[in-house]
Amino acid sequence: MSVILASARGNDASTAISGNHSAYFVVEFTAGFVRGLEQGVVAFDDPDEQGHHHVTGKKTGPVQRRFAADSAWRIAPPEGFDPEIPLA
Repeated sequence: MSVILASARGNDASTAISGNHSAYFVVEFTAGFVRGLEQGVVAFDDPDEQGHHHVTGKKTGPVQRRFAADSAWRIAPPEGFDPEIPLA
């Protein structure tokens, strides 16, 4: 899973999805939360994405549910969003 460190972007969620990522949405969670799920956070060297990191580890059903339940939307999908239908 790709993540962007908020501190690398001035704590402004909208900068995390600019350009070719404009059809994406943003949730917030802490590195401590991730590590508590026995996941890792590793830097990913990408000159085009300041603060780009990856969350490593198997995303089992229980881990997925914790991410879903305990993350906070910062840029949410629109009302009626269906992840099976591509955004235009």
